[in-house]
Amino acid sequence: MIGLDGQTRLAELQAVPFEEHGRLHIISSGRDVTAQREAEARLHQVQKMDAVGQLTGGIAHDFNNLLTVIIGNLDLEPEPPARRVPAWRSNRRCGRQSAARPHASAAGLLAPADA
Repeated sequence: MIGLDGQTRLAELQAVPFEEHGRLHIISSGRDVTAQREAEARLHQVQKMDAVGQLTGGIAHDFNNLLTVIIGNLDLEPEPPARRVPAWRSNRRCGRQSAARPHASAAGLLAPADA
């Protein structure tokens, strides 16, 4: 329906038929529910965003845990014989750097949004 302000409004209508003196009559009433429906739509959007945030946080948390294990295992790897130490150190450093970037990204996803 169109409101007095010319804007389209949502209405909730109720009608009850009844018979009196052999004639059918209808009593009806209606109310503007535009504000209520808009509030419900905003609440639904907030709930969807909350669900996406929880999902993202869960994925980031699991990813962060996996990267922590990878980094920890790189640190615990025993040092090889002396002739292979330089290559081993280079590989370990490369592995730690490769894991550190996504580790920092996951930590950023886990940080509170209002921080």
